[in-house]
Amino acid sequence: MKLEQEEIEAIAEAVCARLKGMNAHGNGNRLLSVQGAAAMLGRSKDAVYMLINRGRLASVREGRRVHVELAEVERFIERNRQSE
Repeated sequence: MKLEQEEIEAIAEAVCARLKGMNAHGNGNRLLSVQGAAAMLGRSKDAVYMLINRGRLASVREGRRVHVELAEVERFIERNRQSE
């Protein structure tokens, strides 16, 4: 799946706005569930698991639970941002 530049920028802006809002109110979690990361990236849970398994998205594992740091989601977007 290849995202267009406009889509990547829109996702990045939405993530940044969401992160700033969470941090400003002190109610943001540092870790996202795979489902939460998928929602922020506009992808399915399976696609996020695939990114994790391929080493393209770092995860935090606790037993069977898998989480993704908010900062890692933002880094993923920045790494995949394409200039025109």
